[in-house]
Parts: sequence; C-alpha cells; structure tokens
Amino acid sequence: MVTSFCEITQDEKQGRYLKTTQNVPEGSLILKEEPLVIGPEGVGVVFCFCCNKILNGVKIPVCPKCKTASVCNENCEGIWHSDNECDFFSKCSVQCGHFLVNSQIILPLRCLVFRNSNNQKWDELLKLESHLEKRRKCPVWKDIAINIEALFLNLGIISKVDVENELIQKICGILDINSFELRTNAFIDNYSSGPVHVLRGLYLKAALINHDCVGNTHLAIDDNYNLIIHASIDIPVGASVYFNYSNPLKGNNERRLILRQSKYFDCLCNRCLDPSELKTEISSLRCPRCKHGFVRPVNVDGSYNMWSCNTCQRDFSHSLVQSTIIEARALLNSLNISDIAEHEELLHKLLKTFSPNHFLLLEIKQNLIGLYTQSEPKVNKLRRKIELCEELLPLFRVVEPGLSRMQGITLYELQSARVLLAEKRVKNKEIDEKAFIEVLKDADSLLKQSIKHLLYEPKCSPEGRLCLECLGELKRIRSLMTELELSPCCNEVKSHRKKDKTSCLSEL
Repeated sequence: MVTSFCEITQDEKQGRYLKTTQNVPEGSLILKEEPLVIGPEGVGVVFCFCCNKILNGVKIPVCPKCKTASVCNENCEGIWHSDNECDFFSKCSVQCGHFLVNSQIILPLRCLVFRNSNNQKWDELLKLESHLEKRRKCPVWKDIAINIEALFLNLGIISKVDVENELIQKICGILDINSFELRTNAFIDNYSSGPVHVLRGLYLKAALINHDCVGNTHLAIDDNYNLIIHASIDIPVGASVYFNYSNPLKGNNERRLILRQSKYFDCLCNRCLDPSELKTEISSLRCPRCKHGFVRPVNVDGSYNMWSCNTCQRDFSHSLVQSTIIEARALLNSLNISDIAEHEELLHKLLKTFSPNHFLLLEIKQNLIGLYTQSEPKVNKLRRKIELCEELLPLFRVVEPGLSRMQGITLYELQSARVLLAEKRVKNKEIDEKAFIEVLKDADSLLKQSIKHLLYEPKCSPEGRLCLECLGELKRIRSLMTELELSPCCNEVKSHRKKDKTSCLSEL
C-alpha cells in the first residue's frame, strides 16, 4: 500500500521511483507492503517454506501435499507456502533434496510460481531493474548459469527459449538488486548482539525507492515480514523518497565500492561528492606532516588516485592510504572481542593516524560501549561510556538524521550510564539529592528522545523491546523524582515542579 503522500513516477535518469505528492511530516507512513517472495540470502540455509523459521537437524520434514517444500512440522500454520506454490512444486520434478543441496534456487523458483498463477504480479516483477548487461561479465553470471539455470532446464522447469531469453538471469538480477535483508525471529537475541540476516524478501513497490547515503526514510520489517516505511525527516513536496542501501558508518570509498559491486551503480549523492563527508571526516586521516589537517580524497568521482591534506596541501597516494587502512583493520580484527583494555589501547594508537570519526574508530567505539554495558558498572567505566556516547551522537545526527535506530539506542545507553553514575555519587555523598534530581530530569528528556526514535520499531524486534524498556525506565525515573521532590530536603525543588506527567507517551 502506497499512501497518498507519494506516487510512482518515471524519468529517463532515475527510471521508475517514488516521489512525494505533498509535504510529508516526519513520522508519516509512506508505504506498507508484504513481500512477493521470501527465501534464503545465501547457500546452506534450510528453512520452513510455511513460516520461514530456520531449520536445523538431519531429518527435515516436508509438506505432506507436494512432498517437496521443507517445513518445521507437517501441521505448520504459516502462510508463505501458498496453494499455488504447492501445486507448482507437485507438478514439477524438483525435490526437497535440491533445496538442501542448493538453497540459492529457492527464490527464483518461487518467482516462477507467479508466471502462471498471477500475471499482474509476474509483469510487475519483470519490470524491476536487473542490470543484465552490467552483470553479464561478472562471475555471478556463470554461477547462475551453472547452478540455477542448467538445473531448471534439466528438470523441465524452464525451456530452451527461456534460456535464450535469459529469463533466470533476469530474475536473479532482479532479486540481487532489489531484495531486502530480513531478520528471522529464530535468531534474534537482544538489541546489542546485532541482527542476523539469513533471509531476504522482494517488495515490488519498495524496490522503486531510490538510494541516497543520507536517506529520508525509516524502514522496519514487522513479525509478518511487512515492510513499513515512515518519513525519517520532513520531506518537501515533489522530492524523491530515499533510503540508504549501504552502511552509513562506512567511508565514501567503502560504501561506493559495495554499491558498485552489489547494485551496479556509482553513487553521486551529496555525501559521496564531499571529501569531508558532510564535515564528519569519516574517511579522513590525520596529516603526518603538519599534524593539524585532515588527509582527504582529492578525486571523489570514483578514482581516488590521490589524497591531500586540507591544511598543508601535502599529497598522498591512494595506495599508501589503503595500506594504512588495511593494517589498521588487521589490528582491529585481531582484538579479543571481550577485552576492554585491548580496545582502548588500539583506539588510543589509531587516534594518532586517523580522524576521531574515522569509520574504523567508530567500530571500536561502538564495541566499547557494548563492553562497558556488559561489564560491572564502576565509576570510571560509566564515565568512559558516557564520553563515548556523547562523541557518537553528533555524528549519528549527521549521517542518519531524523528517526534513527542508532540515535535511539545510543540515547538510551547514555541516560542509563548517567543515572547509574549519579546513583553511585549520591550514595557516596558526592552530590546531593537536588543535583540527583537534575540528572533524572536530563534522563527523562533523553528517554523521551530515545522513545521517539524507537517508537516505529516492531514490538518484537530488539529495538522494539528496547523501546518498551525505555517506557519502563521513564516510569521508574518519574516515580523516583516524585519521591525525592516530596522529601524534606527538596522542598525548594518541589515548589518549582512543572505539571504532573501522568503518561509517558503524552509528551513525546
């Protein structure tokens, strides 16, 4: 469902894409869509065709009707193995063993179901971008020809005419370029462990949304695999709807390389064309000559042949910069993932070479926040966690403005550390209750901001569960503030209390 805020339009430069038809306020629903197909992202994944649960074990049950689709149990009530698909599998000679040996055949096979069962969706599918010509000379073309196309031909699923028309190559290109990564419930642990992507889904309307390294939308996928897209910022009428296909915490060179290899285009957005990356210096190195300037890429058109200091104008070769990054990456990869001291030592070392916001250092800082969260909350660790959160938030607001998971999680971690530290300080009589109340008021504000960012997350997702934690923490803090303000030593504070806050959500 595309809402009235936008429409599908087309031009020679961008092809088909979504454009706003009116001013779209932040948080407005732009699109809600169910997937056309869902399947494994890579090889070696066994899953239930009905409910998409990842399966483990030697003996895998199959659908009792078609005897082909793997299922978690014969009575699974999942909706994704449709009657049309079941009938299609029954009539063709594909077996469950083919899926177990080569799971990359599943998604293109599921697409072929629509060829005879739903002409409208089949036509919409084939209209999506496939970049056939750009893929033709890539290794993926040969891989598809051998492992998918030849198998389908031998099994009688496609004809020689289909091979001549490059139908399977086109379908696989469409899937690779337009699919969205999906998190499976079976693998979700908690918000700090990071997502596990083992499935992908194709959404016909969402596939039309263009890329920008600073998007204007917030994407979430609920427990039923509906893709829900909200405006992450205010979007003016007539503007393109964007989301970021890449990782916003990677540098220009790294993001553009990934986009070139996986999506077959060179990004020319404002961030990619700015050597400073919107003044964040995410890719920049410290100048080894003048010690004051930042070494940035001179050519931002994809060549990156030369880098130059913005202060002393000293030039450095791209190969030297890359060698430095590769060496630092090796040091980062060799770290003991649970050792705080090792992370801090490497961070201190790399700060002499890279800008404070360099993407390698951002990775270390994020790791450290997680380690400090898991460790015993001692005063020095809490202070350090606060410092790291305060360093990251301004950067996140630039590379992922508006509604942002990164901001929501970091705001929660920041207030949590500040409150824990204040509790220790008031217990040790380093601060009085009035000062403690001020910390709680600040935490109240940070929690409201965090909830604002996480409110659009599905309830059962890690971020959705964190949002519920925020609401619970907000209630606890407000109760504690009321209790403290009513105590005799806080009468002055009590007299300045604002209106009673009865609902955690009323002021968001």
